[in-house]
Amino acid sequence: MKRGGLKILYIAHERKLGGATLSLLAAIDEMRTRGHEIYVMIPVSKCPLAQELQKRNIPFYSMFFAWIQMPSYWNRFMKICFRILYLLSPLQVCYIYHIVRKKQIDIIHSNSSVIDFGAMLAQKLNCKHVWHIREFGDRDYSLEYLKTKKKVWEYMNSHTDKFIFISKRLYEYFADYADSAKSEVIYNGISDAYIIHRNYTEKEKIVFLISGNLTRSKGQMLLLQAAKELKNRNYQFEVWIAGSASSMSDSKLYEAELKMYIDENLTDRVTMLGRIADMKKLREKADVEIVASSMEAFGRVTVEAMMGGMPVIGSDSGANPELICNGSDGLLFKNGNYMDLAAKMEIFLNDYSQIRKMGENAQIKACNRFLSEENAERIENLYYNIMDSRV
Repeated sequence: MKRGGLKILYIAHERKLGGATLSLLAAIDEMRTRGHEIYVMIPVSKCPLAQELQKRNIPFYSMFFAWIQMPSYWNRFMKICFRILYLLSPLQVCYIYHIVRKKQIDIIHSNSSVIDFGAMLAQKLNCKHVWHIREFGDRDYSLEYLKTKKKVWEYMNSHTDKFIFISKRLYEYFADYADSAKSEVIYNGISDAYIIHRNYTEKEKIVFLISGNLTRSKGQMLLLQAAKELKNRNYQFEVWIAGSASSMSDSKLYEAELKMYIDENLTDRVTMLGRIADMKKLREKADVEIVASSMEAFGRVTVEAMMGGMPVIGSDSGANPELICNGSDGLLFKNGNYMDLAAKMEIFLNDYSQIRKMGENAQIKACNRFLSEENAERIENLYYNIMDSRV
């Protein structure tokens, strides 16, 4: 078909500005500059994502709909209610269909593997569908499928034209389920606005930064244990924790546990900053970023830090080894091993020049491989290819 502007409807699964949604916004910005007509469907009309779309003058529709996965730690009553809500999905699809059908949408792009609303709507509109796989689900967010994993993926394979996996590790994890002919790995794109022209100046205290929601899988407690070990070795440093608890009860409990550990062991070393709106400004004052997550599907904060000229110490699990070259532009530690994390932090505490060397290498790599422009170009080509395949 002739290359030109497409009408694209993105389906967002969350209301907050999490990593998946920030990546979605970056893609939307790039697609608009390329002349495509953008619409977005969001869960609720008043939320941070809605505010960002309004700033961009992007039309959006709102409807709260169920996911095809749910938290495994929910009680039985919550799970039953969620299943009942899911049963209403066909009615919700019909409602949105009557609203958007006159737009003549070319492609529906579902921004997460936890939702199938976009797939159902695409079938009814008889348009193309792209499914962005951004999470492990069970390994990173403790989610379980409403049906069996096999049945869900059979449905996904038959109701999409293309899967986008955000890392090779994520694709490998689902390789036994996803149709390989429909699968492509495209790393998330990060705006060049995150680039920091850093002046590496040795200082009295190195600042280690960890950012993300306060959840056990993100590994903040592991960092605190490593910090306590380094304090016992008489190192001078600071640890900044950027992030807040979610509405989930376990996240709030975890936040309380972190604060108690700090009060008992690290009041002179660790500061909990809460949610930070301007992470670039914060990273300008920090030196090294820690990504202690047990299983990152990609690691947006990793690339943001690298783009800011910071070396990253990451666990050797998930997609981290794809992003970090150990000893060149960052360091990898044994997943879950706080003593090994402490040993890697010690390398920078003993030799500030390593921060400069690895930070500069990290920035070069991030700017060459992970800019949003390259991400958008690959996704746009994918769109055109599936439109060309229309029979």
